[in-house]
Amino acid sequence: LRRQAELRKACLLTDVDPAAIGMPEPRARKVMQKKPPKGHKQQRLYAQKQAAIQKNLDEMPEKIRQWKEEVAKEKDKARSSLPF
Repeated sequence: LRRQAELRKACLLTDVDPAAIGMPEPRARKVMQKKPPKGHKQQRLYAQKQAAIQKNLDEMPEKIRQWKEEVAKEKDKARSSLPF
């Protein structure tokens, strides 16, 4: 097959029809399947990451309020009940 390809190329360079000298027709090429590029993982997951960050930012005031309440409870618990 490689020699046939070389002969075919030589025929085409010298303007001779390869079928005229008994060469078989070239094989039909398969159509390439087009797939979108995979891309980098960071680029693929960027939208999901931004959505998660925004969700956490929306929940942040509630989390801060709960944390402050817990700290206040711990502080009250650690404080002595004696006035002196």
